[in-house]
Amino acid sequence: MTTPFPTATITGYPRIGARREQKKALEAYWAGRIDAADFTRSVHTLRIDTYRRLAQLGLSEDYAIPASYSHYDHVLDTALAVGLIPSAPGDGADADSAGSLEHYFALARGTAQRAPLEMTKWFDTNYHYLVPELADSTTFTAHSQQLLSLAAEAKAAGHLVRPVLVGPVTLLALTKSSPGATTLPLDRLDELTLVFRDLLTALSHAGVDWVQLDEPALVADIPGSTDARLAEAARRSYATLTSYVDRPQLFVTTPYGSLDNGLPTLAESGVDALGVDLSAATRRIDPDYPRRLAATVPASIRLVAGVVDGRNVWADDLVSSLDVLTGLGRESVSVSTSTSLLHVPYTVSQETSLPV
Repeated sequence: MTTPFPTATITGYPRIGARREQKKALEAYWAGRIDAADFTRSVHTLRIDTYRRLAQLGLSEDYAIPASYSHYDHVLDTALAVGLIPSAPGDGADADSAGSLEHYFALARGTAQRAPLEMTKWFDTNYHYLVPELADSTTFTAHSQQLLSLAAEAKAAGHLVRPVLVGPVTLLALTKSSPGATTLPLDRLDELTLVFRDLLTALSHAGVDWVQLDEPALVADIPGSTDARLAEAARRSYATLTSYVDRPQLFVTTPYGSLDNGLPTLAESGVDALGVDLSAATRRIDPDYPRRLAATVPASIRLVAGVVDGRNVWADDLVSSLDVLTGLGRESVSVSTSTSLLHVPYTVSQETSLPV
């Protein structure tokens, strides 16, 4: 028996901690004041405290809480999970060392021997992600250890959390080709999709019922590609992923705007839940979006309506949001944030000097 999608959720949460615990642990580790074991214990405590707090705030249903924690960058995490790491002559990088903190932070921050990965803006936000680099020689390989570890850690503490990955189309759309590469990253989507399948299979065997795949590229302007091409890529990839019985249920999110060509593609894809950005900001730009969603997304897909603005610090207009939800004309709908809450402050409770 599968677990139904929760009635309320968020698609991501700040990693830093109420008292900047992550920042302090990272700086202490990088400075050599604590070792890897101490760092691991510190962020373990932070994650469990976060799950507990979110459950107390109302996200108490199974899989309502996303396992969106990252030591440094969620794009890097997914790139490592699928064996997509930069290739540099003589750097000795090995995808099998993906669980190593030293290897992880060498990619993120660089070392005396190698430069860090390039950083650039995550869509139109102030967050910056590490840009994966794909060489012709790269062989995609599933490394599920970190995903399984986070799920098991949360379960041991009494929480069934939802593993989160950057979706295959967005991951390749944001990847750059290594110097001398003869193929474009999206040309290798079919290979990558099979590795995502392997990750999903591993999570299913571990008892995970829901996995979140973030596909913001399907609503954005991506240099070197078109909306139609990205929608076609999503059609191919998700046709493959949903064809396998031995997988968790798939929750695909599309933050930072409204879907165009991607809407009928995902509506026909067989995914189990679809997260859409229905924030006031997106509705002002595309006022017809709620109607198109109501007309296009079948009842077989759980519509997860992101009516709460994930990039806005102000309280939600509950009356307006209820009108939007009612207008979707569905017997049941889940409520969510339009984007990850990564973009907003964790809390103001620790800020005693704000001019308010």
